[in-house]
Amino acid sequence: MKQPKKLSVLFVDDTPDDVENVAEFMKYEGWATRCVESGEECLELLRGGEKFGVIVLDAQLKAGMLHGMEVLARILAELPQQCVVFLSGKEIEAHHAISASQAGAIDYIQKSVKDIPEFIERMKRAITVCRERFEAQGKVIMIAKAVFHQVLPRIEAAYFRTESVEAASTDDAVKEQLGKIKVNLMQAENYLRRLTEFDPQAIQESTETTDLRAEVRKGVDNIIQLLELKLDKPSVSFTKPDEGPKAYIRFDSRWPSLITEILVQNAADAVLASDAKKEVRVNVQENPENKDEWLLVVEDTGFGIPEEVRSKLGQPGVTTKKGMGLGLYLVNQVANTKVENLAPGTRITVSFPKA
Repeated sequence: MKQPKKLSVLFVDDTPDDVENVAEFMKYEGWATRCVESGEECLELLRGGEKFGVIVLDAQLKAGMLHGMEVLARILAELPQQCVVFLSGKEIEAHHAISASQAGAIDYIQKSVKDIPEFIERMKRAITVCRERFEAQGKVIMIAKAVFHQVLPRIEAAYFRTESVEAASTDDAVKEQLGKIKVNLMQAENYLRRLTEFDPQAIQESTETTDLRAEVRKGVDNIIQLLELKLDKPSVSFTKPDEGPKAYIRFDSRWPSLITEILVQNAADAVLASDAKKEVRVNVQENPENKDEWLLVVEDTGFGIPEEVRSKLGQPGVTTKKGMGLGLYLVNQVANTKVENLAPGTRITVSFPKA
């Protein structure tokens, strides 16, 4: 059975002869195909509004051009849900395939004109994975929204009950603690309201401008307040970005602080569960590999992430602790993330397009 024609495939290869036969075969199978010879051309098409079901990206582009991994990073920074398959004219080494997968590629295929049928089958499997992934993402988001709608009224009720008890109390210490509870209930309510409005495409396509540095500082402060309420004397040391110059990004303004809260909360949980020095370091910096991006970097001194889990982080249900792994999954839907192990601990980097 032929695949639906509406799905388009973009080949990015500086030696178009290598993929010409494959592209022609794909057309015969019903795919709409297009070829460009550089990462720059690919990015220009995407920024011009072109849509492709799958991008097939040569891992080794000519010297002087953007290399494959850099193009992949820029694609996913702007379109986190885009399906990308890596191609290599050389024998594929395991660590290259793992790096590509961790960076967000669906598959890593060796191109060979002698084995076009196998190449086509791998492409079809990759496309199927894309479709199943998007369908699963939609279901997870629908379920999450339904849960959030059920929880919101309970948070609102708890807030108003706390407010009435605070008003009736004459004990200043009690009133202070109730005030902190109210602040955290308000934050939880805002958090859930944003999640019920979660729309990855709208967030990615937003033309709003917001200061990443200010939003990150706000997110860190929210988590510090939460820990102070949960723990009498929090043992975690936080380092957050200084007020410094503005770091303007093109992004829905409701989300950078929430993304920060998700990552910082995960980092705090990791260090609290370890016996090592309990530090969480948060910074905002320009991407040294792409001057058009700002980076949010969250580091912790926790127990790190097992390799078999690290490559799957960001998928629903994948987590290093009890829970659904939903937080990092939501972050991955709207921004490009990179997870690295430190000694000790973990570093998570999220990239945002500069305004």
